[in-house]
Amino acid sequence: MAYDKVAAIRGNVLSMRGAILIVSCATLLAATPALAAADGWRTDFGWDYSRADVSYKGTFAKALPQLDGIGIHIGESYGPYYSAELGYSYQMGSTTSANPPAPATPPPKFANKVEVHSVTLDGYGFLPLFHSDVSLFATAGGMFANVYATNTTATATTAIANKSEFDYRVGGGVQWNMLGVARLRCTLRYQSADFAGAASHAVVASLGMNFTF
Repeated sequence: MAYDKVAAIRGNVLSMRGAILIVSCATLLAATPALAAADGWRTDFGWDYSRADVSYKGTFAKALPQLDGIGIHIGESYGPYYSAELGYSYQMGSTTSANPPAPATPPPKFANKVEVHSVTLDGYGFLPLFHSDVSLFATAGGMFANVYATNTTATATTAIANKSEFDYRVGGGVQWNMLGVARLRCTLRYQSADFAGAASHAVVASLGMNFTF
């Protein structure tokens, strides 16, 4: 009876796209406890590279940069369907522009720089495709971030923002079990972001490796 219910949910998930896929995968977290119970606990460690497309407000949209980052995490997996991970990430971006008007030769420059240090906690639910090494997954969690943004001119560096904030993030992606203990993971997330009133949210894409030991 439980297996039939899981099979029906799996069939529905495979027929959906986009945001519906993420919601369906999240539903899997509550629908398949019997499947996960057979495999027990494993410890995971991994890293990722990320690119954040930040939605800045008003005049900040042209002045502040998008962010590139790296992250590491450690976590616990229960069977092939569930995991929880604690991580740290560092994201940074900078822009350089001429100050208008710029009559001098060469024109004066200014630079804006944004750095974000974050501690993250995320849960994952996985859906293996046709008993293969490829899985779809949904993820949800939160992060405690410190945002530091500066403006630098020829004469001074001024802080635009120096703030700590709690943000949530949700998303999904694809994971490929390459060597049994090594898995390639591609993730797309939506996260809240304030940046001391300079931003409203961010969309973050990441690519990384996860190892089991």
